[in-house]
Amino acid sequence: SYIWQQFIAENFDVIGPTFMRQIWEDSKQDSWVNEPDCYDLFQDFFQDEGTDFDSAYHTFNTWRYFAGRNDDGEHFSDASSWPNGAEVRIESTFTNYPVPWSGPAADRNPMEYGASYVAFVPPEIDGLYLEFAGDKAVNWKVSLILLTDLTTNENDVLPLSVGSDNTTSIWLANSSNFEKIVMVVSNVGDGVHDPDDEDRATSRYQIRADVQMPATPTPAPCPETGLSL
Repeated sequence: SYIWQQFIAENFDVIGPTFMRQIWEDSKQDSWVNEPDCYDLFQDFFQDEGTDFDSAYHTFNTWRYFAGRNDDGEHFSDASSWPNGAEVRIESTFTNYPVPWSGPAADRNPMEYGASYVAFVPPEIDGLYLEFAGDKAVNWKVSLILLTDLTTNENDVLPLSVGSDNTTSIWLANSSNFEKIVMVVSNVGDGVHDPDDEDRATSRYQIRADVQMPATPTPAPCPETGLSL
């Protein structure tokens, strides 16, 4: 899409139309075999920039939050002029704690390279614990957008390290400093970047939140079976 190209141009400081033309030209094929493809070229570009496809796409999903009324003047250059409705959909906004393990409705689970956004309004007292667990069949990226001013959308972005078990958690000791916290969840698929191997299935994730640090993490139950993810 155009905004993916705009993100690459503005985040990596390249000339968008020239860059995309080079991608298409370099992915020209000489036989029926669908190689090289645009994924190969994007991956080469991101590696040259010191990152990788999955990380870049998650950064794009984070940028995507800052559109329309959420514009902070630091991401898409024209985001404030995007039409009404350009803002991302917030799956849930939590204001009361604790929040037991929960996730999106079945038809709202993200597909490969899809994103999901969950908001938390911190309590007035300091201390907020957030925990994430994702389906082990795919890989996940998770970040927190820590909004300190909802008028200007001033913020800090905090990437979370997702473990090999596809879980991550954090204790925000200074949570009352933030007016709102948005968790950005990216389903980055199985690591195979190939247009011939795209999976349109969705994958589930769950989160929980509390104003107290749990003594030990508890596994997230699968919605259908009650078994741990």
